[in-house]
Formats: sequence, structure tokens, C-alpha cells
Amino acid sequence: MPAGRHRVLDEGKRREICALVSAGCSLEAAAQYVNCSRSTIRREALRNEQFGAELRRSELDAHLHPVRTMQQAAATHWRAAAWLLQRTRPEQYARSAANLVRMETVHDLITRCLELIETELPDTAENEAVFCRLAQVIEDTCNELAAVASSTRDPKRLRRVIARMNTRANSPKDAKTDAPNLLKHDSQISK
Repeated sequence: MPAGRHRVLDEGKRREICALVSAGCSLEAAAQYVNCSRSTIRREALRNEQFGAELRRSELDAHLHPVRTMQQAAATHWRAAAWLLQRTRPEQYARSAANLVRMETVHDLITRCLELIETELPDTAENEAVFCRLAQVIEDTCNELAAVASSTRDPKRLRRVIARMNTRANSPKDAKTDAPNLLKHDSQISK
């Protein structure tokens, strides 16, 4: 055996880690249990293909066990079946809040408003600049909301993003982008 650094994770610790992860422990908790760091486990999984495969299988088992349990319960209990459908296919089965509006609906409404503004404003360079700025602000806002909504189902985070947008819109530095002042602001710039 070549002389080198002593391996922190021997066979026993690797088995313990896999068992803990399979039982539902996080990698961080398993690392604390065997007295090493999470990055040590990740490095060992990269070095040792067999351990890496066992660790992935353990992580998958930890995710599948609750799903299997719910599937078994769904076979005899309608509420378990409803819960499972709501969680696995929310776009089809989850209840939507009464005041919830889909992003596609908001985007369509905004697009129609922009089309109306474009047809009603005279065709001048200043108005074109206002229209472009409005379109960009709306597009950025919709993209940010869509990114937050798709990346997390955390309603608190979504409310924080919306509150931050409201704060930005009401701040004095952005007052020039209020609809009544847009044309006035652009005409002052062009003079």
C-alpha cells in the first residue's frame, strides 16, 4: 500500500452514511454522525465509484420511501389519493386560490395594454422611447415573477419579491416612470 494520507471514510463509515441517508437523514447530518464534513463524503463518492453509486441509491431510496407509503395509502384512502395527485400533478389537481391569476393571463393583459398604448399614442420618437421602456419594465417584472414562481413553491418568497417590486415602483428615483409622467419626462429629455 502506498504511503499517503489516511482515508477518513473507511468501509464501516461509508455503510453508516448510506444507511443514514437511506433512512432520510441529510448528507450534512450523516457527515456529523460519522464525524467528517459533507464535502469529504462528496469527494469520496467521486473517488470511489461503488460508494458513489450506493450513495445515489440511498438518496433515491430516501425520496421513494414516502412516495411508496403514500401510494399504498392511496389504494385504500381517497384523501391520500387526492393528496398524492395534488402534490405530483399540481397543474391538474391542486386547488388554486380564488384570487390567483396565472402568469399567462397577466402577460396577455399586459400585452393587450401595450398594444392599446401603441395605437393611441402618436408615432413620435419620444413616445417610442416611452413604449420601449414600458415594455422592458413589464417584461423584466414578468420574467422575475415567473422565475420565482417556477423555482420555488414558497409563497412567502413570492410575496417578498412582489413587495420589493412595489417598493421599487414607489421609490422617488422611479417616480419618473409613473404613467402620467412618462411623456412629460421624455419630452424634457429631448429638449
